[in-house]
Amino acid sequence: MSQLSRRTMWVGSAVSVLALGGLAVYLMIAGLDDADKLGSVLSAAVGAVALVVTVLSMRTPGARDTSDVRVGGVNVTQINHASGNQQHVNVQPPK
Repeated sequence: MSQLSRRTMWVGSAVSVLALGGLAVYLMIAGLDDADKLGSVLSAAVGAVALVVTVLSMRTPGARDTSDVRVGGVNVTQINHASGNQQHVNVQPPK
């Protein structure tokens, strides 16, 4: 892991912890009824974002066909259109 990605991970983690801590303090001060309302709105927003990300990831063009892949000198073929979940692996020595 590079120095930049490590730093980015730590900064992102710190921001997340501070945001969650601030939200927890706000919800304790606001009271149970307001906390419940805000929690419902935030949950709905997270659910909507997750749905959009899921749909976009399924519709993204250019997804690689991985039905025949070479992994470390081994040809791996996955059979998707058969009854049951079957996989066929041809092991060949690396060239």
